[in-house]
Amino acid sequence: VWGTMVMQPGLTYAALEAPRWAVAVELPWRDAYREAVQALALGLAAVAAMTVAVFLIGLLLSKRLSSPITSLAKAVSGMAEEGRLIAVEASGPDEVVELAEAFNAMADRLKRNEERFKRLIWNSNDIIAVAAADGVLTYVSASLERIFGYPPSEAVGRRLSEYLREEDADKAAQVFAAISRSS
Repeated sequence: VWGTMVMQPGLTYAALEAPRWAVAVELPWRDAYREAVQALALGLAAVAAMTVAVFLIGLLLSKRLSSPITSLAKAVSGMAEEGRLIAVEASGPDEVVELAEAFNAMADRLKRNEERFKRLIWNSNDIIAVAAADGVLTYVSASLERIFGYPPSEAVGRRLSEYLREEDADKAAQVFAAISRSS
């Protein structure tokens, strides 16, 4: 072996210049590559640890960002479906805080307006009724009892036409038919 590199599994070779000969030392494969295998294992462990850390940080950040939005979405759904007015905690990123504060201000204005209209209807000397598109009463004010002597609960669920004169009932039927066609 004159100046060439001969590598065989488990064989370490070093050429010597003078005299012209070589020394070959045989090492077991595990001993020869121990440091490389340890470095590889350490590198893989570091990559795995960083992957887990990035995943956990991402999970925490997504919870932090999505939690206020989720509570806002629940409040909006509650308002839309059930008419519940719920204040939302204003926390999270600035944009979410602004959105929550705007929602709370809107819900507060809506609640004040609702209370104002309830007082107006409650104290009115006129009978105020709300009917569905088919003419069935869904709400009748308390003034019905003050004026005619029977509670609003007896009128709710009945047709408006039952309480109107015949010519007025015909006009109301035409109005409800027009409403039904437009919806």
